[in-house]
This record gives sequence, structure tokens and C-alpha cells, in this order.
Amino acid sequence: MSAHTLRQRLRRQRRQVVNDPLTRTAMPLLINIGSNGALGVAYWMVAARLYDTTTVATNSAIIAAMTTISGITQLNLNQTLPVLVPRAREHARMIIARVYGAVTAFALLVLAAFAFLVLPHLGGLSEALSDKTTSPSSSGASSSSTCSPCRTPRSSRCGGSSWSRSRTPSSGR
Repeated sequence: MSAHTLRQRLRRQRRQVVNDPLTRTAMPLLINIGSNGALGVAYWMVAARLYDTTTVATNSAIIAAMTTISGITQLNLNQTLPVLVPRAREHARMIIARVYGAVTAFALLVLAAFAFLVLPHLGGLSEALSDKTTSPSSSGASSSSTCSPCRTPRSSRCGGSSWSRSRTPSSGR
């Protein structure tokens, strides 16, 4: 096969891809998925740098639990609804209303079960979700620790790797 026929074949295939509505709309979806994945990795890299390991692990577990509960309460109807609605024709509004009603009722049931059965056993959850930080002066220490990258007092909210200790004259060090 010559180079000229190969170029013609590639141009023809490219035109087919560009002119096909399915592949044309698939590209933004692929870009969306890729960018969401990259932003998620970047988010957790920043979180791992700024916060201590326990805080990152706790928040990661909370996000995973919320995502799992959200997936369960959707009853997989987000996958079946696009199939059911076009077939329903004049009954589409009724089907959509029933699906939303069923998902909402089930989500409220799962929320109630979570609130009464699981939440009382998560004593550390309020600690993980609070914005309270302990200052070095409240612990009675005479020297304070500051994070070199962000210059904030050392607390559970900052997990910077390079700590500088500033000594006060009263510490005797």
C-alpha cells in the first residue's frame, strides 16, 4: 500500500469519526472523565501535603461512605431511566415522577437508618468534621511549631513535612 492511499484512507476514517454524532459527543465525555480524574488526584495530593495522615484517612473514608450510600440509594435507576423513558412515550412523565418518588423515599429511609444505627457509633466523626485546631499556647508548651511551607501553627490541619521550631527565651533552649 502506498503512502498516498494510506493518507486517503486515514482522511476517510477521520471524516467518518467527525461526522458520526456518537463519536463526536463521546470526546467531551472522555475529556470530562479524564479531567475529573486528574483533579481528584491533584486534590488528594494537596490534601496529603497539607493535613496529617489521620485527617486525610478519615475524610477519605467519609467521602467513600457517602459515595457508596449515594449509589445504593439511586437504586441503579440512573442507568435504567434512559432506557425506560423513550419506550414509555406518553407515560414518560408518570414514570419519571414515580422513579423520583421511589428514589427519594428510599434515600430518606437509608438516611434514617444511618442516623439512628450508624451515626451514634462514630464518635470521632464530629472531631474530623470540626474546624477546631489546637494552638501550641493552649497546650502549655513554651515553644511553638510552625509549618515552613504555609507558616501556620502546627495543628491537625497542616501536615507539612518540614517543621521549624521557634524557641522562646523562656524555654531555656
